[in-house]
Amino acid sequence: MPTPIIVSAGPLPTVGPGDTFEGYAIFVAPGAHQVWRINQDDEITGRAVAAFNHLSPAPVDLVRIGGTVYWRTLVGGYTGLAYTDRLSGEFTIYKVYRAPDGAAHFGEFLHSTP
Repeated sequence: MPTPIIVSAGPLPTVGPGDTFEGYAIFVAPGAHQVWRINQDDEITGRAVAAFNHLSPAPVDLVRIGGTVYWRTLVGGYTGLAYTDRLSGEFTIYKVYRAPDGAAHFGEFLHSTP
């Protein structure tokens, strides 16, 4: 099961030798974001607006529905809500890697702006 993403202030730790790919994380910019509700069967069941007062990170998985890529939140109060490029406001997707010492490292994968 994915764990919440916890980061400290400053730049994200970058990928290094020996790191192992673990999954994806979304970092959502402050503001209101159009999102889609996607169930565990990868079906869109509705829409919503998610609002954030500060940068908000969370683990996500990639879901393809009808040719569109969605990034579905995996843990927390927004579980099942999904973001899509250019329609969900500003967010960045990172590939998450695990270092041999257990630390999380990040590599930018996609930056979406409205």
